[in-house]
Amino acid sequence: MKKRMAAIKQVLMKEVPVCRLAFWGLVVAFCVSCCINLVQLDRWNASRELSLAGSYSTNAYWRSYIVFDKNGNYCKYNQQDGLLEEGTYEASGGNQYHLEGNAGESGDILLVKDGVYYTSEDGSLTYASKFSDIPTFVGNWTLEWEGW
Repeated sequence: MKKRMAAIKQVLMKEVPVCRLAFWGLVVAFCVSCCINLVQLDRWNASRELSLAGSYSTNAYWRSYIVFDKNGNYCKYNQQDGLLEEGTYEASGGNQYHLEGNAGESGDILLVKDGVYYTSEDGSLTYASKFSDIPTFVGNWTLEWEGW
């Protein structure tokens, strides 16, 4: 019996390092796979282009909305006063856009991942978060704008 136990012990001593080596090899392979996936995800996120077209909203008490279409038109309005400003926009490099209002107003837009920063002529800076990729008008009034 002792000889048999000694033989089993000798076999186990030889097998354990192989099992440990296989285990640590799998752990290292899993960690390398996770790192590669994170790098690929980062590259994918960096390569996606941001689209300005859609609808944006401020979080102010009298919430203002800015709507951009794919044809270079924009509209700014709120629920209380209705249409505040309308006009056209054009890209001015990177994620920056210049707005030209039909009534002579102008401003600039900086497009970020989850919204836009809007700078008007008076120098005020307003953040508006994107709530739709589709130009959408919110409210109980009808916008009479021939561009839409």
